[in-house]
Amino acid sequence: MQECNERLQTIDMLPRLLLRKRGLRLSTTREVKLGVDVDKRRWVIPTFQYSTEKGNTILGFEFRPYNFSKDGLTRQKGTPTGLAMINSYKPTTQALTVVEGYFDGYALYQHLKEQRQIQHYHIVTPSNGI
Repeated sequence: MQECNERLQTIDMLPRLLLRKRGLRLSTTREVKLGVDVDKRRWVIPTFQYSTEKGNTILGFEFRPYNFSKDGLTRQKGTPTGLAMINSYKPTTQALTVVEGYFDGYALYQHLKEQRQIQHYHIVTPSNGI
């Protein structure tokens, strides 16, 4: 995960594509640990287990082609289904927010962070989609 996230930070074209197509900034990708597999030309999306405890457990990964299409979407073998966290639960959390997918969650995370409200929200998504 870390290697794929760091790789995304070094490729000029992909952060621009994320900003243009999804409105996501590079700083957001660093924080949510979104990455890329350049050899297979796909996004690497970590699935963090839902929890209100400290620590983030990675259950597996979802992979999407660079064009964000669901055609070609795959998951790492053995990745369970359930709620996946976009951000961690905090003692200041006031609302659990369920969104349709990972990229929706990343966009909401970015917006709430810009509004200095992220500490009040725990964002989750179904790991296998809606």
